[in-house]
Amino acid sequence: MRSSDAVDHLVLGAPTLEAGIAWAEATLGVTPQRGGRHPQWGTHNALVSLGHGAYLEILARDPAAAECPAAPLFGLDSVGAAPRLVTWMSRATNVEGIASAALRAGHDAGRVRGGSRMRPDGTELTWQVAVPPMRAMGGVIPWPIDWGWSEHPSRTAVRGGTLAWLEVEHPEPARVRAILDAMQCEGVGVTQAREPAIVAGIACAKGVVVVR
Repeated sequence: MRSSDAVDHLVLGAPTLEAGIAWAEATLGVTPQRGGRHPQWGTHNALVSLGHGAYLEILARDPAAAECPAAPLFGLDSVGAAPRLVTWMSRATNVEGIASAALRAGHDAGRVRGGSRMRPDGTELTWQVAVPPMRAMGGVIPWPIDWGWSEHPSRTAVRGGTLAWLEVEHPEPARVRAILDAMQCEGVGVTQAREPAIVAGIACAKGVVVVR
């Protein structure tokens, strides 16, 4: 299995959405497509398709929202001036089953919730996702997501490249490997490192760019 087969999307946390868009223009050579707002999370986003049913989500606090419940879960509070990968979502057709498998492997993926947002064209997108109760293991474990009948964002976002590979770094690689395998993410590499990190190779107009 290729890592891209397991990846639904990568989440790039940014201090502001404008900063994230500028990062994509400088790093990938593409202007992301603004996605929409998540009222339940207090965030908004912009998207870049990475092909093979995957995409990059640039996520930031929505200045129009009174609060941002998503900030601690996504690690937005720890994002500095430079955008960085804060977590990722894995493809799933049985979110409940994947969450149960993760729990048996020692990771609480959380309960399954429904989510939605409106695209700029007025189309509502809905999904089911397992939301962890807290940010665990530095964000390297994915949130399983199922878009159901909604059109996948990778099909409508501007194409910015192809996800060539994905690996995660963690002080406990064996533990991470066991959880990823239980969640059917066998193609994602795991390496030992002092600090947790998500590292992706994206083939784009500027060559293969390493994003972390």
